[in-house]
This record gives sequence, structure tokens and C-alpha cells, in this order.
Amino acid sequence: MNFSHSVSRIALTGSVMLWALPSAAQDMTPDPVTPAQAAAPTPADAKVQADATTATTAVGQTDSGANDSIVVTGSRIQRPNSTSAAPITSVTAQDIRAQAAVNVEDVLNRLPQVAPDSQQTYNDSDGRQRIKLRSLGFERTLVLIDGKRLGTQNGQDVGIIPPSLLERVDVLTGGASSVYGSDAVAGVVNFILKKD
Repeated sequence: MNFSHSVSRIALTGSVMLWALPSAAQDMTPDPVTPAQAAAPTPADAKVQADATTATTAVGQTDSGANDSIVVTGSRIQRPNSTSAAPITSVTAQDIRAQAAVNVEDVLNRLPQVAPDSQQTYNDSDGRQRIKLRSLGFERTLVLIDGKRLGTQNGQDVGIIPPSLLERVDVLTGGASSVYGSDAVAGVVNFILKKD
């Protein structure tokens, strides 16, 4: 019993000493330099100072030179879908007409990042068409119409949007929750309607 108390005291004392160590380091001040210590520089110090002056002069001369060209090395692969931080896939009205889609779900199920919804196979199904990006569930996918939310996650049905009214569909995959909120973990699907 007495042994455990002494171990506890030693541990407590050691932790207090370690806790106070940073404050002791901050309180230390450098020793003042006396004039005798600040005597004339040694020959090695004089050489270092001369080299620094020469380097500064050389840099100043090259800055005012006529060779102001900048050479960039490296490469960048041009990708039309990578104009933002996360890739955006757009399905245009022309693509929708070419697919002859009956509903919006048929259009989006052809995209690799969209997982087909099997809601219709349940016995208690209400027939809603929902979008699941990257198989994370429809609760993790935000659905927008012209940049505005389509309602609550449990009440959304993209089957109410006729494909003939769509100008394009933008699918933003990746974590978009920092911009759109916690219901856009899998991504965002934005339906842009025709204005005319």
C-alpha cells in the first residue's frame, strides 16, 4: 500500500516538473554582451561578410539584366470535367434526347458514379425514384433543381422531373459537404431546367 503511494507521488512530481519546464524556458533571457566580447571580428567573419556583399551585388546585377524569360517545366493533363476541385459530369439535353430516356433515372443510371436505385423491388415500395451516388445511399446525395433543394431527403422523387424540361444535369461527385452541408457527403446532383 505504501509502495503505491510513493509511486504516485513520484509520478505527480515528475509531471509537475515537466509541466513547468516550458514556462522556465520562456523566462530565460540571453546574457548581455559586454563591450570586451564584442571586439573586432575575426578574419573568418570578415571573409563571410565580404562573400555576402558579393552575393548581394551579383543578385542585384542579374535582376536588372535583359534575360527576363521564365521557363516552366512540368505538364498538366487537360480534362474538361476537372475545372473545379471535384469532378463535375454534365449530361446535356442533346445527350438526353440521344438516349431516348423515359425518365430522369434512366438518364442518370448510365453514369458510372450513380448506383441504380432498387427501391422499386421492395414490397413496401412507394415507387419513388431516388439517386444514390457511389452507393452511399440517397440520404447522402443532395438533389437540387436550379440550385435549390428538392425538399427533404425522404420526400425527394426525381421521377417528377420530365426529361424534356432539362437543359442539363450536373453531377458533382466527391465530398461536397463543406460547401452544401452534411447531406452532400456522396455528392450533388443539380437539375438545370430550360428557361424558354
